[in-house]
Amino acid sequence: MSFATCCSDLEKLVAKPDRENGLGLLCVINKRGTRFILEYRRDWKVPVADAAIQIAYCPYCGSKLQLVT
Repeated sequence: MSFATCCSDLEKLVAKPDRENGLGLLCVINKRGTRFILEYRRDWKVPVADAAIQIAYCPYCGSKLQLVT
């Protein structure tokens, strides 16, 4: 599954394995539901975020984030 990106600015935030540092958007799916996490990492090869916050809306255009099946 993936989620719909509503704008090109959000598309740039989607976490990619080759990213070196900065902000990234992760989609976490578990038994409690789906969560979207905006993270900052100095090094994306290390599996620990330096800071993170759960979001429900796009920080650029305000659209509600949702999964696409």
